[in-house]
Amino acid sequence: LDNPADIEAGGGFIWFSVSGANPRIIRYDPSDLSSRTWVSGQGNAHGVGYAGGQVYWTQYQPAGTVRTSPSEGNAQDLATAQAGPRDVAVFGGNVYFTNQTEGTVKRIAAGTTTPVTVHSDPSSQPLSIVADASGAYWVELVSGKVQMVSHTGNAAVTVAAGHALVQPLAVDAVSVYWASPGGGTVMRVAK
Repeated sequence: LDNPADIEAGGGFIWFSVSGANPRIIRYDPSDLSSRTWVSGQGNAHGVGYAGGQVYWTQYQPAGTVRTSPSEGNAQDLATAQAGPRDVAVFGGNVYFTNQTEGTVKRIAAGTTTPVTVHSDPSSQPLSIVADASGAYWVELVSGKVQMVSHTGNAAVTVAAGHALVQPLAVDAVSVYWASPGGGTVMRVAK
């Protein structure tokens, strides 16, 4: 793959967002080792997520868009005119995404089409985001914080702080995990 940006497992497939000369979303089928372009022409595709039979992704530039595709070749905008959408996570019908350039985390609640800002810190540069039953978790490049917001809340809670170059991020039933490439470590904190 030329310049893979993100990866997500869902619906029995592995989904890749690919930037570079041929930006697209790719679906890989581990049962027969085949891959195919799901949606092409996706201008700097970045974060990718999957839930409820749909793949979701961000287009960092030029348009700053969060998109979804319920079927092959069919891309639909969820949010446009965003300032550097970097990553996307989906849980319980809520779509979360980070806007690195403006320092926001936004949520599109199930059944709605308008993004709501759940966190804003213009100097934070939020990057990776994941979501599970307890809420959405993201990392901030500048502060080294791991933050969290509940699915119904609008107030961020700091889960961990003081870690250099924090990303990527993962959650399971009991912990939040992140890598610190600058420190060469994988960290964990209980939820």
